[in-house]
Amino acid sequence: MKKTFSFILHVAVLLAAVSVQAQDTVYPKYVMRHLTVDAFHGRNASYKGDSLAAKFLCKQLEQLGVQPLADNYLQRYTYATHSMEGPCRIVIDGRSLRPYHDFRAMMFSADYHQVLGETTVLSVPAETLLDSNAMRRFLKKNARSMEEAVLYIDVANVKPRSEAEAIAYGRAVQSLYQRNPYGSKVLLLGVRELSTPSFAYADKDYNYALVEVLADKMPKKIRDINIDVSSRYHANYRTQNVCGIVPGHSDSIVVYTAHYDHMGQMGDSCIFPGAHDNASGVAAVMELARQTVMDTPKYTTVFLFFSGEEAGLYGSRYAAAHPVIDFSKVKLLVNIDMFCGGDEGLMIFNAKSDATRPYIDRLQRLNNVLEICPKLVLRDNRPNSDHYAFHTLCPSIYVLTMGGPYGGYHDPHDIVKACGLQNFANYLTFIHSLAL
Repeated sequence: MKKTFSFILHVAVLLAAVSVQAQDTVYPKYVMRHLTVDAFHGRNASYKGDSLAAKFLCKQLEQLGVQPLADNYLQRYTYATHSMEGPCRIVIDGRSLRPYHDFRAMMFSADYHQVLGETTVLSVPAETLLDSNAMRRFLKKNARSMEEAVLYIDVANVKPRSEAEAIAYGRAVQSLYQRNPYGSKVLLLGVRELSTPSFAYADKDYNYALVEVLADKMPKKIRDINIDVSSRYHANYRTQNVCGIVPGHSDSIVVYTAHYDHMGQMGDSCIFPGAHDNASGVAAVMELARQTVMDTPKYTTVFLFFSGEEAGLYGSRYAAAHPVIDFSKVKLLVNIDMFCGGDEGLMIFNAKSDATRPYIDRLQRLNNVLEICPKLVLRDNRPNSDHYAFHTLCPSIYVLTMGGPYGGYHDPHDIVKACGLQNFANYLTFIHSLAL
């Protein structure tokens, strides 16, 4: 009977909250708009954009009345990464290709700048990727010009003779993202589709630039080419997590987390705003902070904002290894990453463990009654966001929306205007109910 009454009361409280907050997205929009301005340079290492964003978050926490959990809210650490500051361009026979749309420089690329008309373009036979003899012949023939040449490999039009050869070509092409066997300073890969920008392999210093270009944008014969890739390697890039706390009636702790970094920029003309990923998650956690400070919460509530997520979950891994709280007291950690749109419902990772299952069961029961979420998709644990660093320390889940609208993934069009927030407040209240 007690459990039934408690659940009915919980439903009533949540229903009231949903009714009141359904259209309340003014503050989240404010946070998202500020985080996605060009002045923050995509919130990564380029022009210290992540530090600029962190300063904004610290100011917001202070104004809300959230107490610092570290020195001026900041937990400082370092990691290895690259930044792209300056021009990133390709001009072929006087025609400029569009960064991101026509070509993409890999984030790990070395700095490369070329004087127009002074470089030879060598077309590399694709067979050199698989045939060591063909590789030796090519290198011997072009030994004098190799180091200063632009090498172009058209991998879009390779015609494998078998499935095994297709797999071999795929592996050989993938290997070029970690080493350049040709010894050139720049390597152009002609592809059918450009890969999604990421910081894969960006924790090491390379001596060549790798650029993907749409093969159908490359002329059959190139008279002259100009390539600039502005890139810098940071062996110990200084960054920071942002940490705040609101003391509750109990010293049991609920933690809300989100990563505030994004992809930075691919040269000065291509900035990744990262509205959906993850200004929306940061705005959700900051809105939870705004609501929490209105009255002393039942549980002590902690708000953690991580940098370094896109490069490899560095911020959350550091926070787990250097805790600012006692994780043995944490009832639940909720990580929010990509929270725009949501017309198809919510997906929750690490929803099936013994530690998190009671919370998920209650969430499902609430949704069965209130029908807030069209669909709840429950997934096993995966190292795909910042919850993962904590799953051995406390119950932790990762929540994201399913369905649009939003502006794309790792896309310069991922802007606030493209993000639908029609489900934002209700979904956030739904998640917040886990800590009631």
